[in-house]
Amino acid sequence: MEFFSVTAAVYAADAAAKAAEISLLDVRLGIGIGGKSFAVLTGDVAAVEEAVQCGMAEGEKRGLAVTSTVIPHPRREIFSALL
Repeated sequence: MEFFSVTAAVYAADAAAKAAEISLLDVRLGIGIGGKSFAVLTGDVAAVEEAVQCGMAEGEKRGLAVTSTVIPHPRREIFSALL
């Protein structure tokens, strides 16, 4: 989930973590890059989809959502690159 502000990313990550049984892998806060921030989640595909939907809704309420993507069964190298 990607957002135009640090605050929107924090609120969205919180909403996502509360919405479904997922693991929050990372929240990158965009200090110094105009505030653009993103959150990375993992878990069962259905749970991640639900969490992303809830997280993006938080960002959309504030008009600060950019985009989101759910990748079912990503390769392990993706995790290494993100962390």
